[in-house]
Amino acid sequence: MTSARSNQLLNVFLEGVDVRGLQERYTFVDGEEVVGFLRGSPFLAPLLVDAEEVAHRHFPEAGLRLELAIDPEVAGATHLVLSITQDGSVDRALNRLRRFDDDWWLDQIHRAQGKLVITLAFG
Repeated sequence: MTSARSNQLLNVFLEGVDVRGLQERYTFVDGEEVVGFLRGSPFLAPLLVDAEEVAHRHFPEAGLRLELAIDPEVAGATHLVLSITQDGSVDRALNRLRRFDDDWWLDQIHRAQGKLVITLAFG
C-alpha cells in the first residue's frame, strides 16, 4: 500500500468517528478490507469506540483485533470480528467474557445489526 493510500484511509470519518482513532485502538487485519467494510456499515464505528472502552475494563491487558470473516453457511455474508486477545487461563478469560456480555454486549448487540461478532483469541 502506498503512503498516499494509507493517508487516505486514515482520514475517513464514519458516523463522526475518525478511522485513525479506531486504528489506534485496534489492530486491523488487512486494514483496507476492514475500512471498506466499515464504510459500508458506518454504524459500527461508534459501537467499536464503545466496545473498546468496555473491553479494556473487563480485559485490561488484552489486545483488540478487527478482521473480516465470511460466513460459510450464508452465501455472500460477511461480518467483522472483534477478537479480544488474551494470555493465561482460558477459564478466567471465559468468565470475563461472560461478564462483558452480561454487563454490556447483550444490551448493545442490536446496534451491530448482525455485522459484528465479538470473540476471544489466545496467544
